[in-house]
Amino acid sequence: MRKGLLFLFVFVLLLVGPTAVRYLRFYDLNPIERAVPPPYDPANIGAVPTPASAEFVDKPAVGEGLILLDMAHENNFTADDTAYLDGRLAARGFEMLPYKGGDLSLALRTVTAFIVITPLSEYTLEETLAVTRFVEQGGRLLLVGDPTRFSVTFDEEDFFAPATVAADPIPLNSLANQFDIVFNGDYLYNTVENEGNFRNIILRKEGFSEDRLVDGLQKLAFYSAHSLQVGPSGNSLITADADTWSSATDRPGGLTLAAISHQGQALALGDIHFLIQPYSTVFDNSEFIARIADFLTEPVGRLLTLGDFPYVYRRPVNLVYTGSPDLGPDAFDEIIALQDAFRRVDRDLSLAAESVDDEDVLFLGLYNQAGDVAEILASAGISLTIDPPILTAAELAEVDLEADEAAVEDSGGMETAVRLIQSDLGSIQMSGTALILLNEDAGQRRVIVLAASGQGLGNSVNRLLNLIPLNADYALSDCLLQDNLALCPSNVPGEPVEAELISSGEPPGPPMEEGPLPLEEGDLGGFDPGADFVLQGSISVGQTVTGTLAEGESHAWIFTEGSATVDIYLWGEELDGVLSVFGPENELLFTADNGVTGDEEQLLAIEIPDAQPYAIVVRDFFGNNSSYSLTVLTSTGSE
Repeated sequence: MRKGLLFLFVFVLLLVGPTAVRYLRFYDLNPIERAVPPPYDPANIGAVPTPASAEFVDKPAVGEGLILLDMAHENNFTADDTAYLDGRLAARGFEMLPYKGGDLSLALRTVTAFIVITPLSEYTLEETLAVTRFVEQGGRLLLVGDPTRFSVTFDEEDFFAPATVAADPIPLNSLANQFDIVFNGDYLYNTVENEGNFRNIILRKEGFSEDRLVDGLQKLAFYSAHSLQVGPSGNSLITADADTWSSATDRPGGLTLAAISHQGQALALGDIHFLIQPYSTVFDNSEFIARIADFLTEPVGRLLTLGDFPYVYRRPVNLVYTGSPDLGPDAFDEIIALQDAFRRVDRDLSLAAESVDDEDVLFLGLYNQAGDVAEILASAGISLTIDPPILTAAELAEVDLEADEAAVEDSGGMETAVRLIQSDLGSIQMSGTALILLNEDAGQRRVIVLAASGQGLGNSVNRLLNLIPLNADYALSDCLLQDNLALCPSNVPGEPVEAELISSGEPPGPPMEEGPLPLEEGDLGGFDPGADFVLQGSISVGQTVTGTLAEGESHAWIFTEGSATVDIYLWGEELDGVLSVFGPENELLFTADNGVTGDEEQLLAIEIPDAQPYAIVVRDFFGNNSSYSLTVLTSTGSE
């Protein structure tokens, strides 16, 4: 009997034992004793003690570039908060630009990295997709949160009601979640070891991951930090020790304060104070900040796209015409317009006879004279077929006329002639199609623009010009795109495949600096400049003219190439421009005054219904003496 009871006891013990062990472990009947954390109220997190400085000598690799700093989402920081990081970026040759709103995807075209610090308003789906696309193309992202940076709201109906602190949800998560990172609504503290205050967390190398951002660092200090949750595509970069607690949980240890994700392209930090002087010099904080600056400026190379033209170029650019044609005034118009447009975005473009290996290049030409770029095209899987060959005038003069009459006749015979662009997009007729290719090899960045005719090439140059004012969506919207190849309509009905580029004609004379030009009778129609405008001459599509305004003066340029839809650009370094268009009977049709001194004024997709004289009028808002450039282009988009 006793033996049976003993067996029964052992059986019951084995049955309930595992369950009891799990229960005791889960509910932890002997928990770690700790002080009760204060309520999560970031308004109560005050100043931290001034720490002792540590020595660090920064030895940066100097390059050049731009970093975009978000200031469009009620970001709760000051210039002093970013001054030390800005200094580290400047030491590397990079400039920090403010983003204050607008199309974020366009603003990201020009930069290598995007910094987001303590936003108080959420990001839209369109903005998060723009940032995600930017990171996937090789851009770097820095996200900085902090529990002391919060939004305070007041009850407008109850004057005596207390202010409300909005600490959670955290607006930064509307962007961070796209990168598998969550900023928790808490702050971390350590009552065992800290930097003068329980909220000042000391972080040691034992909690650093194997990453060059922290490799070799011994000790950091974070102040008033959030903890982070990290998803599958991310990794913890810095983890606190077992004595560090979260104000929002019951357990210490394993708390992440910094993380990386998206193959090391995105970095998230739970504290801003370690970036601010004097806290930036504590322990190894200075070296860590320098490594963050390296992360933001490292020349890993963004994935280049045609939509980024001309920001793909990083150095002075050579403009080379394939086939070395004799250039005339029509080509001068293209060159001047391109140079002026490049200058507006701080790029230099110079005409050259041939490309130079260590300089970037823009190639322009016809398919029939594309031998100079055949190797580059072949490397992109593109070939050009012209069969039978089309002979230039010089080639015709060198051949035996009688022997080659058949060849000359075949060169214009449409039944047997083959004029094809062959690529991964298939075989496409050259006639009516322009080719734009972006290529990079051995550090040299090259854009190739080819067309069947001179007119088609001119229209393609206008397409490039429309990319420059950040109108990429419009400029390439009607093109067949794949990777960095675009096949676009040349907008030339019945376009011939021309043998050579002819750009002859009388070169345009310089605009008169003062007084009206002697226009022929009937040129002005019913338009009467009177005493209000000083006539400067005529302006055509694709042309850039320059002028100098005397004090209190307005200039009028006559446009008679309607019907047409055009884009008009006005720019001058010392000009606060006002751009207007007057109709044939002196009626004001359009005007633009959106910028300040040095900004460009634009009138986009302007409809000119007929060939009567229309006046494009330029003046300075303050009536100051100013020089300017004025460009008219065929519009490819909408206003």
